[in-house]
Amino acid sequence: MIARALIAATLLTIPHAPIAAHDWYPKSCCGGEDCEPVAKETIALTSGGWLVKNTGEVIPFSTAKASPDGQYHRCRMRVSQPNSSTRCLFVPDMGY
Repeated sequence: MIARALIAATLLTIPHAPIAAHDWYPKSCCGGEDCEPVAKETIALTSGGWLVKNTGEVIPFSTAKASPDGQYHRCRMRVSQPNSSTRCLFVPDMGY
C-alpha cells in the first residue's frame, strides 16, 4: 500500500508538457499553422468523396484520414489563404 502511494506521489510531481493542438497532425500534413478544425457544415459527403465547400475540392475517400477526435480538420497548402487547396482532410469515423 505504501509503495502505491509513493508511486502515485512521484507521478504527480513529474512535470508534464502541455499538448498543443497540432501535436497529432502528421508532419506531412502540417507545417505548424496550416491545420485547424473546421465546422462540419463546411464539408459534404458526395459519391466521389468529401467536398470541401469553400474550395470546391472533392477529396477521395481513399485520401481522407481518420480524425482522432471525431471532428473535421483541414490542412491547407498556404497558411494565409483559407481557400487554398487542401493538403490533408481528417474526417470522423463514419462507421464504414
